[in-house]
Amino acid sequence: MGVILITNDDGIESPGLDVLARALGRLGEIYVIAPTDEMSACGHSISLNKPVYVRQYEVSDGYHRYGIEGTPADCVKLAVKKLLDEKLSLVVSGINRGPNTGLNILYSGTVSGALEGAILGIPSIAISSASYTEPRYDTSAVVAYVLGRKILKSGLPEKVCLNVNVPSIPIEQIKGFKITRQAETEFEEYFDDNGDGGFILRGDSVTRDVDENSDVVAVKMGYVSITPLHIDLTHYDSLTSITYLCDIFDKTLSSKDGIEDMVIKGI
Repeated sequence: MGVILITNDDGIESPGLDVLARALGRLGEIYVIAPTDEMSACGHSISLNKPVYVRQYEVSDGYHRYGIEGTPADCVKLAVKKLLDEKLSLVVSGINRGPNTGLNILYSGTVSGALEGAILGIPSIAISSASYTEPRYDTSAVVAYVLGRKILKSGLPEKVCLNVNVPSIPIEQIKGFKITRQAETEFEEYFDDNGDGGFILRGDSVTRDVDENSDVVAVKMGYVSITPLHIDLTHYDSLTSITYLCDIFDKTLSSKDGIEDMVIKGI
């Protein structure tokens, strides 16, 4: 039996948390540590140079519950470095309402909760039900249980977390698990004027990706999409193709083309 941390970006009152906690309770001791407010699209932001307040709730349904006035990444950091004495066996972030596929991954607080776990050396999963309007938390909870049980036994590669997107359909209609890549998506977005000088960002994620091994397409086909993510954002193919930038700087220094002027003027 392990010690499992559950967090999310939809907030401590999200129904997905309770469904997930009940499912994972069969695998170990559960700590729910989640933002007090909704933090959707907060990305991997953390709270610096200001207090982060913690509210401890009564133990409910056999699991511990804390509300954090911060982000999902804050929740994981606080759990590991301050709130818990036990060593965590697994971090599960979710169940998110709506998919975290394609470019959404970069903005997702849910995904960042799992990535923070991976940074801290803990096997971690982000799990989302792929519907904003009719999320099937029950189906996602079963998937989280199955994956969590296996990961507790077998682990994950170092500094890697899993981004899991579950079709919002009954569990018996799921076609299976598919290992996927992040789909190529973009946003069609715009700003609404709210009438008092402010602007509200709105829009939709769209994809022209047709690859069955992409997360968006796999979910549409009825598969659970499992995408391994890691924290290294380096684009390795470009390491050799942009070396000309170093040559340009070296040549500029040797020729002093414009450099002396900049130094004299303090740029």
